[in-house]
Amino acid sequence: MTLASYDSRLTLPTRRLPQAARAFGPLVAVFARIRLWHERRANARALESLPFEARKDLGWPAVDRSVPLR
Repeated sequence: MTLASYDSRLTLPTRRLPQAARAFGPLVAVFARIRLWHERRANARALESLPFEARKDLGWPAVDRSVPLR
C-alpha cells in the first residue's frame, strides 16, 4: 500500500485574509496583472530575437521590422 501526502502552507486558516488586508486586494491584483503583462512582453521579445529558422520551427509568426521594438 502506498501513502501519498504533501504538506501545504496554505491551510484553511491562513487563506482567510484579515479585514485590513482585504482593502489591498485590488491593488495586489493590479500589480499581478502588470507583472504578467511584463512577463508576456519579455517572452515575446525573446521569441522575436530568435533566428528566423528557429521561430519558423516553433510556429512563431515573422516579425514586422517596419515597426520598431519598444
